[in-house]
Amino acid sequence: MKKNNIYLLIVFIVVASFVYFMNNQHINLETQTKAKVVVEEESDFKVVKDGVVKIIKDDEELLIDSSLFTDDEKRRIIKNVKYIVEKHDKYLYQSEQFNNDISDFDSFFNEYEYKDNGIYLKHTGDYEVGFSIKENQSINFVNFISDRRELDYQSIDILVKEIEVDPNKPMVALTFDDGPAIYNTMEIVDKLKEYDSAATFFILGYRLDDKAEILNAIIESGSEIGGHSYDHKKMIDLDENELMMQLTLVRDIVKNKTDNNYEIKLFRPPYGAIDDTLKEKSPYPLILWDHDTYDWKVKKPKKIIDNVINNLNDGSIILLHDIHQFTKEAVLELIPMIKEKGYQIVTVSQMFEAKGIELKPGEVYYSIHKIGE
Repeated sequence: MKKNNIYLLIVFIVVASFVYFMNNQHINLETQTKAKVVVEEESDFKVVKDGVVKIIKDDEELLIDSSLFTDDEKRRIIKNVKYIVEKHDKYLYQSEQFNNDISDFDSFFNEYEYKDNGIYLKHTGDYEVGFSIKENQSINFVNFISDRRELDYQSIDILVKEIEVDPNKPMVALTFDDGPAIYNTMEIVDKLKEYDSAATFFILGYRLDDKAEILNAIIESGSEIGGHSYDHKKMIDLDENELMMQLTLVRDIVKNKTDNNYEIKLFRPPYGAIDDTLKEKSPYPLILWDHDTYDWKVKKPKKIIDNVINNLNDGSIILLHDIHQFTKEAVLELIPMIKEKGYQIVTVSQMFEAKGIELKPGEVYYSIHKIGE
């Protein structure tokens, strides 16, 4: 009998302890939940943090989560995050799993904050990746707040790789005409990035229907885009209206197809054909060359390589064509070879800026040593 009473007492103590524990857990959970509700008063709205973050004004609310961003904004944010990751963790940047995960914006970014007039997105899973944008870089935020305070929408800029140029060291500008080409151009851009280099791509408008990705890759890599007309017409044979169309149409197409509405600042006339009318009408500096590789003619990678390496000169503009497979093969070998010779590989704009030479509309440039006709 005494044994049974002892057993009952033990059971009672265990049950009572469990009930007390659970009651206290409930109280603690309630306390924790209440503690999560944070209200921050801004000048004209409230920021409420209650598990989720929302902006409240005049009984209307806006959730600060993935639904805030348009598809275009999401795409640009992903590109910028990948750019930052590439700079700080190349292993992660090259990880197939990371690239697959971040491609699903809604799943990848699982934590949001609003602070200091900005929106902070974070992935708190495997990667600990975060990114912040200004509030006026979300069109939905701007639309929600626009009748409550003055706020101009600004699209999210694409982060561009910075190429350091030493004006005291020799440099050349590799330039590519008649592209872009789907595979060749991308491989050249990747090789340039690998060697912290950049080039100038003079492109044709009619080739750009399915090339938005390539255009953006060129820009993001730190290289530049120049115009080469819409369809490679000889400019000196055109009347004024068609001449202006050839000058400006490629500009408009590039601006429309690039994430940052890229503005072309240079132009290379097809065949290098220039007359006084073109110089008078061109809104761009006219970029020719002083080193023709004749890649289109020799068609042999080794001959192209020998031509370039044996004739390197500081301040030279080198003419190539990225539409040719044999040129691409040569360039992939040339880039490290030129660097080993002590030359920097830069864009036309970078080279002239480094040498303190202003590029002027309608002026003709062959190299830093030869300007005008």
